[in-house]
Amino acid sequence: MRSLAPLFGEIAWAVVLVSAVTRSWLADTGGQWIAGVLTVVVMLVLTREFLAPSLRMAPFPSLHVECLALIVSMVAVVRIPDVTGGYRQAGPWIAAALVVAAISAKFVSLGKAIDVPMRQEHWGRGAGW
Repeated sequence: MRSLAPLFGEIAWAVVLVSAVTRSWLADTGGQWIAGVLTVVVMLVLTREFLAPSLRMAPFPSLHVECLALIVSMVAVVRIPDVTGGYRQAGPWIAAALVVAAISAKFVSLGKAIDVPMRQEHWGRGAGW
């Protein structure tokens, strides 16, 4: 039997993903739409790398679901009457900052993963720090 923690993570993942897609689908302005799309992008990066390792073993193809959510969010732009408006609100800028933070965190963690074997090799030779 599966433990409760991965199940809770999968449910939370689904709720946040559905709310992000809904946000972009029901947007009235381009700023609201891009905030929803960028939220889906943040979810793609974070869940693939940091937050939900249980999704890699989920009984459904979570990556395909996330990519479908991204496509639906992006296609929602055709429903928006005011694509050029709403960018002066905080939502798009917060979402953009989250995308930059998530991608930066990925590169920082990649750098640490590469650096750790070098440090262990250095320590193994008797060099003291």
